[in-house]
Amino acid sequence: MGGVDPGFIQPIEHRPKPTIIEAEGIPVVDLSPLFFLDHSSKNDDPIDIDNLIADIGEACEKWGFFQVINHGVQLGKLEKLEQAAREFFALAFTHGGEEEGDQR
Repeated sequence: MGGVDPGFIQPIEHRPKPTIIEAEGIPVVDLSPLFFLDHSSKNDDPIDIDNLIADIGEACEKWGFFQVINHGVQLGKLEKLEQAAREFFALAFTHGGEEEGDQR
């Protein structure tokens, strides 16, 4: 199997021209209300949780993703995750479990 059929490749002049400006406004979801829940108490403010759920829903519907803050994940774990992702995406592309150039 070769490359992509040229019929499926959009000419450069018709491709989107993304700019940094388009990235402005990426939704930011603050998870801190989850850390203040007291499951043994009836004093929790359901409005905070309802707003959090609504914010996540809106971000998913309008953007398809969002940035999370105040999630409680330790910086060291985030750094390990980022490094693993970089290593994964730096791997050579293979198709069907075969190495590039493999003539099985």
